[in-house]
Amino acid sequence: MVCVCNATYCDEFPPLVNLNPNEAAVYISSISGKRFENSTINFTPLGNISIGYTIGRVPMEDGDTDDDVINDFELNHFNLTKADFLLKIPMIKAVKQLVGDKLKLFATPWTAPAWMKASGKFGGGDINSQLKGDMNGPYYRTWANYFIKYFEAYAEQGINFWGMTVQNEPVSGVMVEWQAMFMNAEMHR
Repeated sequence: MVCVCNATYCDEFPPLVNLNPNEAAVYISSISGKRFENSTINFTPLGNISIGYTIGRVPMEDGDTDDDVINDFELNHFNLTKADFLLKIPMIKAVKQLVGDKLKLFATPWTAPAWMKASGKFGGGDINSQLKGDMNGPYYRTWANYFIKYFEAYAEQGINFWGMTVQNEPVSGVMVEWQAMFMNAEMHR
């Protein structure tokens, strides 16, 4: 999609349409002049017809948590988020009903809780958007334990993970303002 912007005008995305379960909205813009033309597609299973996806990435942490208690190295305040309970878990369970045991999930964090980061904030944008302290120090160990807590919490919901990545787009943490965290190759080890 190409956004048209100049000194006096900039495209704005139209309000989202209301969707029914198993539907997705598709917006199309084109060189020929279509601007956010809307259509709806349906994901309702039609017999055995499917596109065959059996692997999915689940984002960890979205900043809407109670686990941002400073120096909670034991993660006593760890909790899943509203997004986990209202969006991710119900969607994963619905997909599991469709594909059964073939579903393989892997988890990917965008950022550690703000108190674990040198910047003290969820967002990226500078070199301080990395874990505090020395590698193998208390912040790195706590971040590793965060993964364990996350996997255990999902297992309590009947969802197990096949794999994980250490960090989403690890070097972008110094370049972007959204939830991100910098990790170089040495930090990944």
